[in-house]
Amino acid sequence: MNQITIVRTIYICLLAASFAYGQKALGEPKEMSSRYNPLLWHGDDARFVVDTVGMSRSEVELSKLAILKSNNKAVQNLALVLVRDEGKINHTLTSWSRTYGFPLPKQEEEKLATEQDRLKELNGADFDRAYFELMAKDHAADMSRFQAEAADATDHDLVRFVEKYEPTVQADGQLLPGKKAK
Repeated sequence: MNQITIVRTIYICLLAASFAYGQKALGEPKEMSSRYNPLLWHGDDARFVVDTVGMSRSEVELSKLAILKSNNKAVQNLALVLVRDEGKINHTLTSWSRTYGFPLPKQEEEKLATEQDRLKELNGADFDRAYFELMAKDHAADMSRFQAEAADATDHDLVRFVEKYEPTVQADGQLLPGKKAK
């Protein structure tokens, strides 16, 4: 081998090692089983991943707006919790999709922009009410999607993902007005 080939090989090995270390440091992908087969993400499993990533991205962005715009402590508390929890969900699924070459479609930018524009026009109690209504609607969709995936998932790693995050999604819903803590 010539020197260029050796340097390239070392460089590729260093990149692979840094990528593996980065994935380990991020947390979730290291927990995936060695039996993982990205071809298993099809049908309902694939739809679950795509819909969950889209919804979590939307909730994070709208919650960031709520943190900046609202003076209501309940709104700010919910928004902070959603940024944290939905951010973890989004990070986990996005990392898995990148690691295993599962393509995620671009976020529904138009729908999110419409919701953001509508919320930006509102102030005070009107903003708070609209934000809570939107999050309640999203939470109902989240719970329905997680429950369906828990019942029908074919991929073991997605089953573990749902088992880990479904209680978090359920707990987040308890922060919505009219919900009683269990």
